[in-house]
Amino acid sequence: MKRAARWLLGVCVLGGLACASSPAPEAIVARGLVPAGQLPGDLRVEHRLSFHFGKRGGALEAVLQVYCGEVMVMGLGPMRQRLFWIRQRGDDIKAWSQRPWPLPPARILLDVHRIFLYPVADPPLADGVHSREVATVAFEERWEQGQLVERAIPGGAARGIRIRFHRGASPRAGSVPATLVDERLGYRLEVEPHRYRRGTCEEDELALRGVERQGSLAPG
Repeated sequence: MKRAARWLLGVCVLGGLACASSPAPEAIVARGLVPAGQLPGDLRVEHRLSFHFGKRGGALEAVLQVYCGEVMVMGLGPMRQRLFWIRQRGDDIKAWSQRPWPLPPARILLDVHRIFLYPVADPPLADGVHSREVATVAFEERWEQGQLVERAIPGGAARGIRIRFHRGASPRAGSVPATLVDERLGYRLEVEPHRYRRGTCEEDELALRGVERQGSLAPG
């Protein structure tokens, strides 16, 4: 069983929900995502997500898990109850939600990519504004003192998406607090990471094999 699937099962148990009773997930389409072959090998970010959309707003705990080309995004409520999840395997994207969400799943997944998964230039870029492109999406980045401080993605009519990295992002740093503002659709997301882990598929496979060996040697 893949690690992401085991993790999902664990969250279902913690949330007191039976996965078998969940509605069938829906297939969705999202453009502008980082191609599966360019995703980081192993990444897990636990963070608090606050959103403001018109007169609606709220906050929840969220988890981003990337495992060897597979992406899982999950929102958690009280007692770690699942509120929604979105899973990307290559071009196959599915989503499930306990209740209607202010933003469509495709938009949530795309914003996760824009904040966490669009690669930070390595080595760092010189101070100033630079043009970049990911997954055929052209955008601009502003760098200061070797750190990425803002991404600006055009949206037409001088209105687009701006992502502010509050402490500056760099190739060696973990995830940093960020605010995304969609000027065209009129919503704001604020991300406050509190746990971050990054590795490689090879490291993760070795660790998993070690756990399995220890389990096989444990007294029955």
